[in-house]
Amino acid sequence: MFIVNRMPLFGVVPRCITVAHGGIEYIFKDLSLILFSFVFCAISYLISLKDARMIEILGKWLTPIKLLSLAILIGCGVFYAPSLQDIPSNGFAIGFHEGYKTMDLFAAFFFSALIFKQLQQFTNGSEDPKTIIKTALKPSLIGAFLLAVVYLGFVYLGAAYRPIITNVTPELILPTIASHLMGDKASLLIGITVVFSCLSTAIALNNIYARYLCATLKLKETVFPYMLLVTTIVSFLVSLLDFKGIAAFLGPLLEISYPGLIVLTIVSIFVKDKVVLKKVAFYGMVALTLWHQYG
Repeated sequence: MFIVNRMPLFGVVPRCITVAHGGIEYIFKDLSLILFSFVFCAISYLISLKDARMIEILGKWLTPIKLLSLAILIGCGVFYAPSLQDIPSNGFAIGFHEGYKTMDLFAAFFFSALIFKQLQQFTNGSEDPKTIIKTALKPSLIGAFLLAVVYLGFVYLGAAYRPIITNVTPELILPTIASHLMGDKASLLIGITVVFSCLSTAIALNNIYARYLCATLKLKETVFPYMLLVTTIVSFLVSLLDFKGIAAFLGPLLEISYPGLIVLTIVSIFVKDKVVLKKVAFYGMVALTLWHQYG
């Protein structure tokens, strides 16, 4: 589980920073990655310091603005989309494989800790599985529906506008589609969409990962701000490798670990305890992937 536990710090958050920088470049052409990353990390750190403030900002401001921006972008993209042509027969396989690079599943493992904590607060600290499931069911279905709509929208946009994004780097795909649809008007919209999406993810992960390290190392609550500062600095430094640099050193790790993580997720859904079984499932799949890749 070594890779799973460290991927948010060395992969997910730095990737969020570089993707956000790619989006904001459409507004500020000469904005350096170093300056942007520093400001991004500073904002993320300040918001992440207090759990209550973080949740309020994410829930009341960042998430609604992000969803509204995505709705406008996807809605316009679908309305004005050309007819689908020449869709590769192996499109699903390519998309599934390239999806490893989003590292969403790694982030989900840590987001679940924050969500579980909030559910316990709503249920007055209850740890009864039935009570928690009952409380979580409605918001989970709503969240799953919204995520499905957003990702299906992205899939459709990618397929419909494939001719104009074929040679575009990954972090600039959405800005390119938005610019094609709305011209100069797209700059502000895509900047808001990408930056707010990435910032909300980075804020939550920074907070959760710093608390995870504090719990693992058995550190006092007073140490949390310093641990959060350390994780933020590491994310800042890794982000300076840029999107391509991060993908270059994380690519082989993702190729090996992601299939195992998918299996671990499926097993965890059906098995509550059985830690040994989960480890066997994860490491067994990693070994099988290694054999398939290099055997």
